[in-house]
Amino acid sequence: MERFKPVIELAREEDMPEVIRILKTCGNYFEGEEEWLARSRTLVARYEGRVIGARSFEKLVNGYYHVYGLCVDPAYRGRGVGADLCRHVEEIVYHEGGVGYIGEALDEELAQFYVRKLGVKICRFSLRGWRSNLVPYRKEFRQEGIGDSIKLSIRRFTLFWIRIRRLRKIVELLESASRRVKQV
Repeated sequence: MERFKPVIELAREEDMPEVIRILKTCGNYFEGEEEWLARSRTLVARYEGRVIGARSFEKLVNGYYHVYGLCVDPAYRGRGVGADLCRHVEEIVYHEGGVGYIGEALDEELAQFYVRKLGVKICRFSLRGWRSNLVPYRKEFRQEGIGDSIKLSIRRFTLFWIRIRRLRKIVELLESASRRVKQV
């Protein structure tokens, strides 16, 4: 049996009608969705030339991204397409230097899927009327960049300095004990 492996790539303009169709099929279509899709980037999962899933994301402020619009054609659900789309978006956000992302799940069951598959944390707060039936979640990354290298170097130097000070005190104690023994 051939392994099911869709191609995941950035959506082209001609893919958008198919993305909107899948969003409507999934119940993940909201008023004004076309505007959101126009200002964001969308990844699509393509199998045998046909769009079978999509995930959109956009950059916010302070290095955070907003992810939304996960949808998979019902005929292809349960095969890991949604998880693959989410992981690809995570990779892009991480490699662009993002510190994390936020999103909303349509219901608690989908939120728990994100927790299991992606390690997100569910945020228990109210969105105060805006899509208030959704379950908000977030994920933060630990960037292994120059800043982390500097922090690690400072931490190592501090520990080294503390050890040197302790060793000096031990040497001083031993020398003073040695002098006392010689005096006796």
